[in-house]
Amino acid sequence: LCAIAYAATTWLPEVAANVLWILVSSALLLGGLWSVLNIGPFHTLPARFHPWVYLLLFPLSLGNLDSAQANPIVIGFLMLGLAAASRERWWLAAAAVGGAVFWKVYPLAVGMLLVLAAPRRFSWRLATVLLIGALLPFLFQNWEYVSSQYRLWFDTRVSDNRLEYSLSVAPLDFWFVAVRFAGLPLHPLGYRALQLASAALLAACVAWGAWKGWSRERLLGALFGFVCVWMTLFGPASELHAYLLLGPAVCIAAVSALSSASPRSERILVCAAYALLLLAILRVGFVPKYRELWVLTLQPVAAALFAVYCGLRFLRPARWS
Repeated sequence: LCAIAYAATTWLPEVAANVLWILVSSALLLGGLWSVLNIGPFHTLPARFHPWVYLLLFPLSLGNLDSAQANPIVIGFLMLGLAAASRERWWLAAAAVGGAVFWKVYPLAVGMLLVLAAPRRFSWRLATVLLIGALLPFLFQNWEYVSSQYRLWFDTRVSDNRLEYSLSVAPLDFWFVAVRFAGLPLHPLGYRALQLASAALLAACVAWGAWKGWSRERLLGALFGFVCVWMTLFGPASELHAYLLLGPAVCIAAVSALSSASPRSERILVCAAYALLLLAILRVGFVPKYRELWVLTLQPVAAALFAVYCGLRFLRPARWS
């Protein structure tokens, strides 16, 4: 489905196509952030503090927009989906999550968690959107060609082992920190098990919250924070720019923690997470050739700190009494 969007831009002059891509990416990123702040799970954050969220996200997103990454589109769609789910606009939520899934498959994790939160209302809608999205390319190209592209995509994904990538392009995830930096004797199968276990723990958290009747702010806030951590720290494509997926959640949490009577531990954790994400971006901008192992761990460590923050923020009943 993305190939159709890419092909359509070839009808435009190159400069116009580049400008259009940046405008669409920026619009989805800002629109998604506006939606979760105003009608989504973070609508309780007073409007006078919203500009600080946009300001904090600005430096984290510039590299993605400049290099024409798809991450602003992906996280923009996901935030739109969460805002729609918060208002029980389930068709809109399914369409938004589906839009993110067809750019990068692993955002399906968000859709699967929303299925756990609202199985009867969301599951069949998401399945319908994904089916339609998978069939649409057959209307734009020869059926045999489209089928061959699907087979090729599947074969390349199955054979791709990112754990064996060279250091220059290695994903900056938990494996990088534990094995490449710390030198821990973690077997690849053990790491796969850890990925699945962390996903199962996240799913159990959302299912538990839905069963216990958590408020939408608590349930969707926890879902958003934890799944953004999972997609970056344990996901399949945690390169430098992919950490924009974590940016909006961290920026919202930082402003929320500093503008309210949050516990000091939460403030320290979320501010440290943001500072590390910012330092990683500044390193690329000012000393791009400095690639010592420790400096490449800044983003995964930020994700880990933010995971601890989310645990303190959303899992302690006292915070939601």
